[in-house]
Amino acid sequence: MENPIEKQEIQGSKKPQEKNNNPERVEVPGNEEADDQGGGGVVVTDGDGSQSSKAARQFYTELRMMMYGFGDVHSPLPQSIDLMEDLVIQYICNLVQRSNEVASNRRRDRPVANDVKFVIRKDTKKLHRVQYLLELKVQIDKVKSLGLQGDGK
Repeated sequence: MENPIEKQEIQGSKKPQEKNNNPERVEVPGNEEADDQGGGGVVVTDGDGSQSSKAARQFYTELRMMMYGFGDVHSPLPQSIDLMEDLVIQYICNLVQRSNEVASNRRRDRPVANDVKFVIRKDTKKLHRVQYLLELKVQIDKVKSLGLQGDGK
């Protein structure tokens, strides 16, 4: 079935919207390690705000593998991966923003793990996963400290 908008553009009755081809560079603070790995702290956007460069693909490989693991094709379309990345970044930004709001309501300058847990408290699956990962981090830190003491360093 033909898309009526595409049909109109082909027939010339409707001009396609011209995209602003002047990319803007937007600095993303707080990601100095990613800068060393190539393009992690800089997001290149088109004039309409959409990401358009490989420098903007921070999670490309990981998302491609995750999509495959959840039943997508082995090599999904780049547009699909870009969409997923946009959704992931939007979710993370929203989570951090809400955690910052909770922290400021509790008169703190920075959010802590409990603020994140408070934000996701209604999603029990995510909450249990965060609690598990925090417990795992404590165990890993204990093992690392034991390893350092045993080596005599």
